Amino acid sequence: LEVQESIDPESIESYTARQKVARSNAQLGRYEEALQAFERNLEIIRQRLAAFTSDGEPLRKLYIHLASSEKYVAQIYTRLGRCEEALPLALEAHEYSKSDKVEPSLVVYSLTTLVNVYEGLGDYEKAAAYAQEALEENIRYHGLDRIDNVFLYEVVGDLCAQQGLWGKAEAEYTRALVERERLFPADTKSLERLEEKLSGVQNQKPADFPFLGMWT
Repeated sequence: LEVQESIDPESIESYTARQKVARSNAQLGRYEEALQAFERNLEIIRQRLAAFTSDGEPLRKLYIHLASSEKYVAQIYTRLGRCEEALPLALEAHEYSKSDKVEPSLVVYSLTTLVNVYEGLGDYEKAAAYAQEALEENIRYHGLDRIDNVFLYEVVGDLCAQQGLWGKAEAEYTRALVERERLFPADTKSLERLEEKLSGVQNQKPADFPFLGMWT
């Protein structure tokens, strides 16, 4: 990033490097540092779009960068409890992503961002609906043998448990447990977590775990 910024801080190369540094900071829990970089990238892409004068593949790539930047800013806002600010960005990113016909799997990432935002707003019904849609789209694009699907089964279970939909939550946790045992039998911590969640909903009480969420 330092090398690219020394050449041109507003180039796409700098944008890409800054995005990677920001994602690393976010994974380490350095949300303010990540947010500063993500917001800078969003500003740069908006400026490039405003100045764009021709159509074609370069424009499409700019819109992909725009949706990506909006998604990341929305995710960090959500982590910081700024869900009202996150929502319009997440919705706009989803509107573009679902219209892209070249890389349709982008829609899954925008859907999981909406899951996190609506969960943060306490709207578990909408969050669950978006999680279910993300799961269906992910299976359609990538097939069944994906860790993303296992996470999403569990996320849907979490959101159903929060609504007191015990039967649906139990079914989703069971599915997550079976698939995780099949695909990742050595991941004992995750298996134990799912078993505890399953026991909780069988007793009609959500297990005492923070929302799993999805970081993309």
